Amino acid sequence: MKIVGFGDSFIEGAHESWPGNDNYLAKVGRHLNASVETHGFGGSGSWDAFFQFEKYMKQELEHVDIVIFAWSEPSRLYHPHVRNLCPHGSSLPRDKNDPDAAIWLAAKQYYAELYDHHKTESEASAFYQWVDILSTNYADTKFIHMWSFAKDVTRKLSWWDMYDEDQTTIEYHHHFKNGAEIRPALMNFSRREGWPKGNDTPNDPRQNHMTPKYHTVLSSIIIDAIENYEPGVIFTEKKI
Repeated sequence: MKIVGFGDSFIEGAHESWPGNDNYLAKVGRHLNASVETHGFGGSGSWDAFFQFEKYMKQELEHVDIVIFAWSEPSRLYHPHVRNLCPHGSSLPRDKNDPDAAIWLAAKQYYAELYDHHKTESEASAFYQWVDILSTNYADTKFIHMWSFAKDVTRKLSWWDMYDEDQTTIEYHHHFKNGAEIRPALMNFSRREGWPKGNDTPNDPRQNHMTPKYHTVLSSIIIDAIENYEPGVIFTEKKI
């Protein structure tokens, strides 16, 4: 069995600051005796995940049994080479000798002058509906969809309020009909046992922003979704 992941920092691979690198994907691979690889990249957005997936599926000669997406924040921009264009990154000071300085400046100006939250959220919903339909072209591949972040309807909620323990308050951009879906949003798992001081997401020392406990929780949900795969079904934590 071959499993391949795409998305942002919630599904990116090994990092030198993560001792042991025993994350949820590794646990899933061991349980299912499967080979696992990921093309996730911290700070990247949904279009990056899709284009990485498209490129991989065109080039890969070996059959891919399971594709796992960690769908990111819709406000993140796409660039084929600078993969992590996001509001936070664009606000940071840049060395004038940085070869990508002009790209980051353009992103900063976009967020300041052109970004519209309602339009972006609406585009995201349409994007996921399109991806849902497109996935039917891969009849022999199972799709597992995870949400890194929830749908920010008002753009007025704090990180803590948006990912409250009461999961019924979390909204999503789409309900996938042609793949299995995992809820709640991964940020909900991240929030449960703390968040980096000062909301310093890029320097979060935890693997994929989760403690070992929630890597185990998430791996069990993914294993359940794979072993009991049924398109349109939402998989979540088992209540004990």
